[in-house]
Amino acid sequence: MSRVSTAELPPTVDLDSVADRWLHLRDPEGFDDVGFRQFESGCRLWLVFARACIAEKLRLDGPPTRRGSVQPDYHTLPPTLSPDRRVATLPVYGEWNLGSRADFENASAHLLGHFMPFDVRLRMQQGFTEDIGEGPTTSWREFIFDMQSVLRSR
Repeated sequence: MSRVSTAELPPTVDLDSVADRWLHLRDPEGFDDVGFRQFESGCRLWLVFARACIAEKLRLDGPPTRRGSVQPDYHTLPPTLSPDRRVATLPVYGEWNLGSRADFENASAHLLGHFMPFDVRLRMQQGFTEDIGEGPTTSWREFIFDMQSVLRSR
């Protein structure tokens, strides 16, 4: 778990070295300027959603009581776009626990593409990069991974 706060860092620290998880969207056709702005908006939506859920859980349940459990506290760095414009990335850091990882970094990562047209979401993949002990490793899955239920809901 990361325990770094930018408030504790000297101003000369490279903030890119602070991130310890990265959320991605990959579009085989690439992101144009509008698509990247939509991704940036989705990143802001994701962070506001995560923080609001954490605040409400704290309001309803109080602080974590299990020994060793931490109160999640999410932070992000500015979104980036790969040189070939096919991968948009949100660097993430801050306190997390297994529940917040499941709720926000996995189940709610779809919010990163919330403002994108449906046809773009159909061709995209979402990825997650973390260090699992052997250096950063990225896993990918389809952005819309249960197509039948999505099409039934339209």
